[in-house]
Amino acid sequence: MSAEERTYLEAVRFVEDRFRVHGDSHQGLGYPKPDGFIRRYGIYFDVVRLGPPIEGDIEILDVGCGTGRLLDYVKARGIRNVRYRGIDMSETLIAAARAKHPEAEFLVGDPFELDALWEKPFDYAIFGGIFTYRPYPTEAGMTAYMIRLLRLVFSHCRVGVAFNVMSKHVDWEREDLFHVPFDRMAELMRDNLSRHYIFRGDYGLYEYTTYVYRQASSQDSPP
Repeated sequence: MSAEERTYLEAVRFVEDRFRVHGDSHQGLGYPKPDGFIRRYGIYFDVVRLGPPIEGDIEILDVGCGTGRLLDYVKARGIRNVRYRGIDMSETLIAAARAKHPEAEFLVGDPFELDALWEKPFDYAIFGGIFTYRPYPTEAGMTAYMIRLLRLVFSHCRVGVAFNVMSKHVDWEREDLFHVPFDRMAELMRDNLSRHYIFRGDYGLYEYTTYVYRQASSQDSPP
């Protein structure tokens, strides 16, 4: 993979710089405001609630897991039928995650290069905040990276994925963030992953979360 294609590594350095200053907090993980920081993890996890029923434990891959905040959420709510695995390219953040959750499995590495990541099956993959910051100078470059990573993970995923991007329905757009129109995202999902998707923009932030499933869900819609 060329250096230009690996521009996403700038996002890793971006978060690590803030983590060294602010620690395991919203600012330390790249979010400027605390508003909705914790609620995001519930929104990500709703991909499971709205998906098809699964008997037994649910296998989740947390891509770009950072300090394991999704696992914090799962434990805080007493959810016991989850088998969690986290992957991140930052040794610094993974060290913090392992300190909090020594029993959990965390891998350090690039998903494009880490063959061991695909040795165990998983039902869902969650990408929390991976595609909101835009390290690429153009939207086309960022879109290509997003689709390349989503297609790789979705090809190994049994049920579905969840990820968030910035909305176009905002007061203003920032050049360093990735704002994607709903119709454009629908086209990208149809052409690259699946026609079975849900957009969640109901949680009060200037972003939205997309759930993509391999097959149509029979579950109820969000309240």
